[in-house]
Amino acid sequence: MRGDPDAVLIVEFAEEDQAENIRRLKQLGELMADLGFGWDHPKRKWGGVVELTEPSLQTGIASFAPRVSMS
Repeated sequence: MRGDPDAVLIVEFAEEDQAENIRRLKQLGELMADLGFGWDHPKRKWGGVVELTEPSLQTGIASFAPRVSMS
């Protein structure tokens, strides 16, 4: 996570082919940029994709996610 976001969206790609997961992750980053989001933008459009491709970091997110409020 970066900074103090107003919201966090966790997206998991679970294709058997890791290259396909990486391709989809890159597409998501491009989509966020096309929507006007970026890490160098003002608060209203500040943000983007934080890529977590290391299994140990993914495990940490998986253990954190069930405690997140879904309101």
